[in-house]
Amino acid sequence: FDVIVMDSLDPNVKISYAVELYTNVKYIESLYNGLTESGILVIQLGESNTEHDPADEVGKFENRAIIKEKLKEVGFKSMHIYTEEHCEFQWPWTTLVAFKDANTKQSWHRSAAETDIKMRKRLLTTKSGRPALRNYDGATHYKYQIPPKSFEISHCRQEENPAECAMLKNTDEFMSVDEDDNTIAYNPVMERRLNHRVKADKLV
Repeated sequence: FDVIVMDSLDPNVKISYAVELYTNVKYIESLYNGLTESGILVIQLGESNTEHDPADEVGKFENRAIIKEKLKEVGFKSMHIYTEEHCEFQWPWTTLVAFKDANTKQSWHRSAAETDIKMRKRLLTTKSGRPALRNYDGATHYKYQIPPKSFEISHCRQEENPAECAMLKNTDEFMSVDEDDNTIAYNPVMERRLNHRVKADKLV
C-alpha cells in the first residue's frame, strides 16, 4: 500500500488488545512490510498533550512513546506529529505520520501554494464549484508541519535529556545544523526550527 491509516482505540486506553496495537513489534512490523518503499503510515495518537504534561514515557501517554520507538526500530526513517481541532472532540486530537523513506518528507514540507496546486490537479471538481475538502488546504497543511510547542516540552522532559534540547538556550546553534540530517526519526525540537528557519543574510 502507498498509505496505511491506523485509526484504532486511543493509546492511553488500558485494554489488552488496544495496548498491543501500540506496543507489539510484530504487528508494527507487519504495517511496515505492508507499505511500498516510499509508503506512509498514519496513526491517530489520542488527545493532544499540554505544556503541563510530563514526558510521554512516564505519563498517561506511555504507549505513544513506545510506538514511536517501535516505528523507528522496524525501519521508519522520519516521523511527524500534528494536532487537529476539527475532529469535534473536546480536545485537539493527535496524529502521527511515519515515512519509510526519509526523502518522502520533502512532500510533507511543501509550501502552501505547492500543496494547493497538487490538490487541484488530483481532486475532482464538485458540481457546486466549492472546494472538495471542507477543512483542508495548503495553508492548513503548512500549519501541520510545525509540531505544537507542548510536544517539544514533553520531548525535552525525558529523563535522558536530548542534546537538541540544550541547544534551545542558544538558538544560534540551530543555524549550523544540517536540516537534511536523517539520523533522528522523531525530533519536534529540530522540526519546529529547521524546516522554517530563515537564513540571516535574507533578513538584511
